[in-house]
Amino acid sequence: MEAINELLQASIQAHQIGDLGTAAKGYAAILRAQPNLSDAWHLAGLVAHQSGKSEEGILYIERALKIQEHAEYFSNLAAIHHSRSDFVNAERFASRALEIDPEFPAAHFRRGVSLARLGQAAEAMEHFQKALDAEFAVESTLIEVALLFQSIGDIPSTIRAFEVSLGFNPNQPTIYYNLSKLALAGMYELSSEQVSYIEQLTQTFSGVPSELGRMARYHFALGSHFEKHEAFHVAFKHYEKGNACATQQLLDSECSDAFAERPNFVKRLSRFFDQRQVSCVAPRKASHPQPIFVVGLPRSGTSLVAQILGSHPEIQNADELTAMMDCVAPWSSIWESDKALSFGVAEATKVRDSYLQLLASSSQGAPFVVDKMPENFQYLGFAHQAFPESPIFYCRRDPRDIALSSFSLFFDSDRLRWETATLERIGKTIREHVRLQQHWQSIMPDRMVPVFYERLVSQGEQQIRRIISAAQVSWSDSCLRPHESQSAVTTASMVQVRKPIYQSSLGRWETFAEDLLPLFELIRDEIEQYEIDLSNAD
Repeated sequence: MEAINELLQASIQAHQIGDLGTAAKGYAAILRAQPNLSDAWHLAGLVAHQSGKSEEGILYIERALKIQEHAEYFSNLAAIHHSRSDFVNAERFASRALEIDPEFPAAHFRRGVSLARLGQAAEAMEHFQKALDAEFAVESTLIEVALLFQSIGDIPSTIRAFEVSLGFNPNQPTIYYNLSKLALAGMYELSSEQVSYIEQLTQTFSGVPSELGRMARYHFALGSHFEKHEAFHVAFKHYEKGNACATQQLLDSECSDAFAERPNFVKRLSRFFDQRQVSCVAPRKASHPQPIFVVGLPRSGTSLVAQILGSHPEIQNADELTAMMDCVAPWSSIWESDKALSFGVAEATKVRDSYLQLLASSSQGAPFVVDKMPENFQYLGFAHQAFPESPIFYCRRDPRDIALSSFSLFFDSDRLRWETATLERIGKTIREHVRLQQHWQSIMPDRMVPVFYERLVSQGEQQIRRIISAAQVSWSDSCLRPHESQSAVTTASMVQVRKPIYQSSLGRWETFAEDLLPLFELIRDEIEQYEIDLSNAD
């Protein structure tokens, strides 16, 4: 037993200094000798997650919990689910940790983060306050408090919380990144001292992979600053460097291989969902709440449309939900292989019932709920079959503006970060999206309600009335003021949707045209088709 303890301590030391390979081997050796040692399963799970193998990490920690239920295990399981944007399960496991230890500060922090992402701002703030009272991760907690204020549109409180956190540590990349986005939106101004300091911080990279995310955010912050001050080529170079760091950070993660398979995925999905398949729909019947789907490429206006809908007194904007992905997971082999699977009326009804159970937790009592998860675009066949009565809004925007906006952001999602880290990948993503769009339109020609961003921001009331009519609810003047909505927004558009509808982002790509030329060549056909579709739009 003494030898096991010595190996455990050596593995923990390797883990603490970032030598994940040595730590993983040590934990594995311990578990071969002592398979019922819960701490080793828990630590092996953390190493797996930190090595980019989150699914494996979840399995290991669940194994630890079968041996012993421990607040720390549940809390770290919540953290892993949060990193995967699965906030429902993250909140559930953080709650389990607090049932075991009501004073566990890490669990209060993680439950606060999960609730904030789920739009439950008041309850989230209570948990953040408990974490702060315990002086747990003060810098990180203050950042989350700031992001919570930002999600509900309280920009002055957002800035104050960021600045207080910088007082504890002036090197925080997340804060500079978020302040730079506020500055680009005209809500803040980085001082010359701050800009010089961020530039100095970009020179401190030691080559350690764990620092890549930090460096990426510094470069994106500088990119936003120089774009605001119209030094567009300099800004682009910083965006490019930030994306290069993001790419390097993800090269060894589990997402790189998965997203390289996307073209095959689209082919398989298109083969499965043909005209006959999508005719197998669940029976139309009243549902409470009823979903309203908003889909489109990231940066295409989905957040604005969801905010407009969520401004209606009968509609709750639940932002980005993983509910549809979770409900159709049993049929994932449809797109993972060529294996034929049955998905008829009975299966569509099962998905409908499961989805409605998950949706109810986000409805806050409203009869209609907006689900604007961009990834639902690939599940539209399922959404159509399960909810033939629910409107599907398809947001479209000039692909050049989508490309630039995506390239200039550091996304929380590993998948989005991977797909937007180079102009080539952005171009391929746009092309695959258009291919799938054309397929859905060919088999469900009247199912999607197109919303063109350019029309929406230039013909405000006319287009908003069209959206509300298509949502099948009565008119409300509050929909003309989406920036005043109390719905929490946690996506990359959380700053923009707090401003009155504006047109200044139209044609933003033009100021970067020279740097974007390789991308324009790659998506020339998609650009031309979009211009035709826009000219023919209502």
